[in-house]
Amino acid sequence: MNRELLKRYKRNMRFLKREKPEIYRALTQQNYDTDFDIEVEVKDEKPIFYVAGKRAMEGIDLHLEEIYPQIQEKIRKRFITISINFDSDYWQDSLHYDSLRAIERLYKSYKREEYIESRHIPMLVVYGVGLGHHIERILEDFKVYNLILAEQDINLIRPSLYLLDWEKLFGDVDLHIAIGRDEEVLGQEIYKGIKRLNELFVHHFEEYTLYPSQLFLKTQEYLKERKYTLGDNWGFFDDEYVALEHTLTNIGYRPPFYLRKREVEGETPLFIIGSGPSLDHSIQTIREFQERAVIFSCGTALRPLLSYGITPDYQFILERTEVPYRALERSVTEEELEELKIIAVNLVYPKIFEPRRNRYMVLRGHDLGSLLFDLKYGVLTNIAPTVTNLAFGFGLHMGFKRIYLFGIDLGVTEGRHHSKESLYYRDREFEIQRDYPIEVEGNFGGTIFTDKILLQTKYSFENNIRLYRDRYIYNCSRGAKIEGAYPLDPHGLQIETDPSEKERALRRIEDSFEKGFFTDEVVATIWSRFASLVEEIKVFTRYFHILFGRVESVEEIYRRSNSFYRTV
Repeated sequence: MNRELLKRYKRNMRFLKREKPEIYRALTQQNYDTDFDIEVEVKDEKPIFYVAGKRAMEGIDLHLEEIYPQIQEKIRKRFITISINFDSDYWQDSLHYDSLRAIERLYKSYKREEYIESRHIPMLVVYGVGLGHHIERILEDFKVYNLILAEQDINLIRPSLYLLDWEKLFGDVDLHIAIGRDEEVLGQEIYKGIKRLNELFVHHFEEYTLYPSQLFLKTQEYLKERKYTLGDNWGFFDDEYVALEHTLTNIGYRPPFYLRKREVEGETPLFIIGSGPSLDHSIQTIREFQERAVIFSCGTALRPLLSYGITPDYQFILERTEVPYRALERSVTEEELEELKIIAVNLVYPKIFEPRRNRYMVLRGHDLGSLLFDLKYGVLTNIAPTVTNLAFGFGLHMGFKRIYLFGIDLGVTEGRHHSKESLYYRDREFEIQRDYPIEVEGNFGGTIFTDKILLQTKYSFENNIRLYRDRYIYNCSRGAKIEGAYPLDPHGLQIETDPSEKERALRRIEDSFEKGFFTDEVVATIWSRFASLVEEIKVFTRYFHILFGRVESVEEIYRRSNSFYRTV
């Protein structure tokens, strides 16, 4: 092999080991696919690359002049739009409202021409690395702050290590390499890279494709289809403030706290009940097997279940607002509320945890309230954005092997968005008007219309199913298809487990909540962490105001937002 090429390769590997260790580890692993084994030969002073013994990559970088029309055209089309619409006066007292109004004023004053003419690219995804000359040209003519290189195999990165000076090229660029053999894996790796580099640009990144590829085309379609949910976060400062306040109040009631000492054993079925319209068609099946299956009721499913004579084993509550508590009051009598077993996250409305029997606390991750706890305790995954996700995540974490979903339609069916017995149709206070503009595949075929929140609910289910591949999940609802769940007509369901197995499963759940968890020492530690957190927020706020003082240019916005994201 040519000595200069080999020296450059080794120098680049040393750079990666020092500055990009995760890329270095991937390139040096021993079990790489021989289908992508790279060899280099120099002929007429030009390197020739062979992949798995076959000559490859000739001319793959020769259409460099196509780079500029592609990227410049996208830059000309890029244009920020802001739409602010609050459907009630309630939000006008929030800090979030004030902040959005300030953004709106800034938006009206900014110069679109400056933005279009800017040669600064905050986030760029390049599909295909090849010999790397196209990347070199892009970085010469554009200021790229965050770069993601997407390939189907890590070894297809190697040719560029012989030809390019990676340290010179990528020394000032935040870099992520996404590898995947199918569009879902590659798309998730790209999204992971965006989150790691700067999630602020999740809806604002440019793309360049080196060569035609079905994988790259399908990956771009995968990301486009998920534009409704990638990077969406339904929360803001006021939510975190409320989460802290509610958490500190709720631990004062010292409810049993979830630790999951032992999983549920055996094949006891778990029914998770949502209040979708198809619940009305499943009631007979749920009633038939209620002595054999553990029943989790989610949110407003409680009233339909009780109206049909079914008492759930546990009621689940996720949200921090007062609405779920009012729904409880409208669904049960005071005596029934006292007897009802409720599993709720740490940040719910405090009246739910007021000194009563049968109240159980689980920790909801990714909010400020959870930072007050030692995260070695059972933090559940993918338990938002709706309460059905919470019940599902808890059931999986407790070890249930067979889980059946009822009334979890995740969209509009039969012209209704909820069960006809739910509060949404039986109580004027809970009437809602929502649009469902997104089309998804139905569980039993056809098309279902949904919205962003319910679509994210669907993805959350699917993410958990992928994490627990040894479980059997049956979707008995008539709404949206959930990948990984088996469609099952509830009228064909057969359960033969003995009722005693259900009793053992319920005892295992009870034993997983530590009744004496909130000792004086634990509560004092939580309050101490709260005091430290307040000081950190003060520092963060000062830094924010310093960083985002007067900004004179688009380039300055990009630079400061990158610095801010690194600090966070």
